[in-house]
Amino acid sequence: MNKRILVTFLTSFLLFLSLPQANAVDIPLLTWERGKEQNVVVGGVHAKDPWQVRLLKPGSPQITMKPSSVNRKGFLVYSATLPQDLPLGNYTIYVFGDGSVSGSQVAQVKVIALTRYNITEIPHDLVFLLLSFIFVITALSVTRSRKYTHFTFLRQRTLIETETLLFDKSVPRVIYPAYLLRAGALARLRPSVFKFLLLKDETFIHKTSPLLFALLPGLGLGLGLQGGLATHADLPNIPLYSLLAISILGLIDSYSGIFALLGFAMGQIVIGQTLSLRSTVVIFSLGLSWVCVGFISDLLYSSAEKDFLAKKRLSQTGPTKLVALVLISCVTGLFYYSTLLFTESLSIETKFQNNAFAVSSIAVGLVSGLKVILHQLLDWKITKNGKEKSLVIQEYKVARLLIPISTALIGFLGVFVGFIWTQNWGISFLIGLIIFAIFITFSYRFPFPKISLLRRWQRNVLIESALTTYFGYLLFIFIRTLPYQASLKSELFVLSALLLPLLHAIVGNLHDAIDEEIKANL
Repeated sequence: MNKRILVTFLTSFLLFLSLPQANAVDIPLLTWERGKEQNVVVGGVHAKDPWQVRLLKPGSPQITMKPSSVNRKGFLVYSATLPQDLPLGNYTIYVFGDGSVSGSQVAQVKVIALTRYNITEIPHDLVFLLLSFIFVITALSVTRSRKYTHFTFLRQRTLIETETLLFDKSVPRVIYPAYLLRAGALARLRPSVFKFLLLKDETFIHKTSPLLFALLPGLGLGLGLQGGLATHADLPNIPLYSLLAISILGLIDSYSGIFALLGFAMGQIVIGQTLSLRSTVVIFSLGLSWVCVGFISDLLYSSAEKDFLAKKRLSQTGPTKLVALVLISCVTGLFYYSTLLFTESLSIETKFQNNAFAVSSIAVGLVSGLKVILHQLLDWKITKNGKEKSLVIQEYKVARLLIPISTALIGFLGVFVGFIWTQNWGISFLIGLIIFAIFITFSYRFPFPKISLLRRWQRNVLIESALTTYFGYLLFIFIRTLPYQASLKSELFVLSALLLPLLHAIVGNLHDAIDEEIKANL
């Protein structure tokens, strides 16, 4: 029986892993990197009583590999993700299930340190990143519905608008040029959700301190330059203190986060790091961490206010506001963590910074909640001090989230990212096409047929995003049971994770068509 197991095991390697043929007395020697998912293909197993495949070494934790479903040829794929702290060295693969107590030794494995981070071979990182993508894209799609059309906040007029700059003692004369530059920086931008959120961050800083309002962009440029110089050639391995400082700065003031990103790119050029297409995409992904996280946080909280805090019976209740604030803070921290994973997945050589990622994500989540509380306190303080005349209502009507050229650029980046992940141009172009289709729905409303059943659908950002993300997780669980190698299962999950929010966006457009019909008949 032991010989039959050994022959079956070696045959499966010949068919699926292209290993050289071994004699009956030889045992295959494999090299596995810890931190990645590793697969063993076994044939001749009965589905009702599958064998057990384990990776063993005296003095080290036992690794049990989970079986997939049986394919048409009677093969199973056994999979296990090797822990990042698994001791290095030589291990043995044993197969149990033939009736022998000690099992059958079928292969030797040399476990080595991770040489290259490939997210498609690390399922728990890939699923976290893609589920975060599903949540955020679904939330952005929902914000385009009629319920969330208008966003408002109390903007404080600048000292130029109130004509009090020369009399305000909080801004020294030497700072006037910097203040004037920032005060007029957004005037030429076309109305967009991007400009709206920049103004919201800008007025938050101005309410805190007009001097801080003028100086923060310069501080952001300096922090970014220091971060770019400190990484040397190991993009994007930024020291924790620099990563944390830039991330928090970008969260509280997205405009200064843009300057930090510019400073980082300048630092990379100074140290001789060539800005290739790949490094440019890596820097762009850092922009998600330093600029877009604050945008997403503000949009989610503004939408949650409409969902949970707009009703009079709830608007005055502290617990409801607290729950909404805690939820948004948690989502912000998790989304920030996913942006760091995304950056790491694009870089050529990385040093694992899991502790740095976790610490900075917790800090960003906490600061996002404190930012909302402080902004509300500043409005209350201004009103209490009788300076409410300096406040004006800033309103934005969401028509589209992106301009067409941005949509095309994101689709192109999707192709490039897909190739970095899969090394397959066919899959990459399909990924880029789906991403382009998703973001097209953010820019245009299509004349879909009006389905009356959708009249009963009450939109809710957090609930819809959570449900769509949960369906994505169920898809991941299903794909994990398929009898395929890790790379193929990852490609299937990437495509599924993209199609899910696209389907939601299409159904959302159907609902918007019903909304427009109802609005026209009023």
